[in-house]
Amino acid sequence: MTLTYLTWITITATATATVCLVLYLVAQLPKRAHALAGHDRGAPPRSSDETVFLFKGSALIDTDRCSAPTPAAETFDWAAFRRWLLPRFAAIPDIPSMIDAPAEIAARDDPAARLVFEPGPEDSNTLRVRLRDAGLSDPSQRHELRLQMLTGLTHIAQTRDCPYPLWRLDLTGRILWRNAACDSRFEALSDLPLPGPGERRNDQVSLRNPLNMGEDCFEIHTIAQPDGFARYAIETTRVRTAEAARVDFIQTLTKTFAHLTVGLAVFDQRRQLVLFNPALTDLTRLPPEFMATKPSLNAFFDRLRDGHVMPEPRDYTDWRRQIDDMLSSAEDGLYQEIWSLPSNVTYKVTGRPHPDGAVAFFFEDITADVQQSRRHQSEMSTRDAMIEALDQAVMIVCPDDRISLCNTAFRHLVGIAPGRALTDLRLTEALKSGQAEMPHPRFWKELNKLIRTTKTRGSLGQGPILDDRPLAARVRRLPDGGRMVLIGPEDGTALALSA
Repeated sequence: MTLTYLTWITITATATATVCLVLYLVAQLPKRAHALAGHDRGAPPRSSDETVFLFKGSALIDTDRCSAPTPAAETFDWAAFRRWLLPRFAAIPDIPSMIDAPAEIAARDDPAARLVFEPGPEDSNTLRVRLRDAGLSDPSQRHELRLQMLTGLTHIAQTRDCPYPLWRLDLTGRILWRNAACDSRFEALSDLPLPGPGERRNDQVSLRNPLNMGEDCFEIHTIAQPDGFARYAIETTRVRTAEAARVDFIQTLTKTFAHLTVGLAVFDQRRQLVLFNPALTDLTRLPPEFMATKPSLNAFFDRLRDGHVMPEPRDYTDWRRQIDDMLSSAEDGLYQEIWSLPSNVTYKVTGRPHPDGAVAFFFEDITADVQQSRRHQSEMSTRDAMIEALDQAVMIVCPDDRISLCNTAFRHLVGIAPGRALTDLRLTEALKSGQAEMPHPRFWKELNKLIRTTKTRGSLGQGPILDDRPLAARVRRLPDGGRMVLIGPEDGTALALSA
């Protein structure tokens, strides 16, 4: 509800009469002149339209007006005096000692008002300041009045041009005043509850926007005051839209991750669980009701520990340190660990940082992979043990001529050091080493040719003599294109095993 034209005229007339009455009463104030305690000796006579302040150093030691704002002489020093005058008089020095010659400063709002500085003798460290303001018997009171008027005008301009809607209500809830940002839409909020004396309340409202026919969201703050209520509106449309978008995005992610077999847990910057998928509850056996309460990261891992879904720590202090290390690793880049549980289940847990300080943990059941790897390692160990137990020298040659496997007998036969790795050993180098260890005019060259040309299997006899027995070689093609070579004494046992 806006004020009528007649109401505005009434308010304006009342305000004008009040100001005139105040000016009249100020003009009738008695002159309360003081002698300056002997400090006015030799000073120019004081006129009736000025107030004199006498400073010694930064301390105000006397004034000829009781109406001057001096609540206590020991507290109203030069700094307070300067703050009192600065709104109307600019360029006042920071300290009195900076004034070493008579000077004048005109007021910003009234050039006739002057501030006159009169330094005393050099050895006195005194400064006399005259505040001249014609028209009133007490210039200091006129300055105070003008100062309040300037402050009030400044406040009015600030509230009028404020981009946020501001308005005042009377005790019945009727709008008395509003700024430019408070349009007619806010008149409909007159039915909002009003707070009790000395209280305040916040309300969330939605108002239709006439420009785009959409809705704008506002947070309305109502503050109770002795003579009415003050209301402030803060637009929260973007905040609500962003929050709704965030919720929709999380729901979309939840639906997307619902079909993953990897468990996912995302904790926000406050370390509260904000996102998880069904696979997480299946892997961790944590009830969905607990997950829906958005537990903290520590509470989440406490439940995992209580449910024996993670390795049991030696003690609680060590457990907390592990969680802190885990979180720190996930925040800095990547945390990855294998959890082998007493139930013969193995999880791979991975932590990664997410935007805005969030962190995500992935839980993957790798039990089948671990068991398969263990079986493979067991088979490889068995194979190596079987090959190592053979009396013949055994060598496996890959299609790219690398030696992938050989037993101790082969190393001893061709002179390969026992501790040397096979990753960089080639067929040509092994045969050269054999020729150097056990020279023969054609055996090693023909063995090289046989290894490279045979399609299924082949044999080579009449090799170097070892322990008065000639060596023989057998070559068999492997499914992956590699070759298995057996070298041993040319007797029935060796030939039978290599067939």
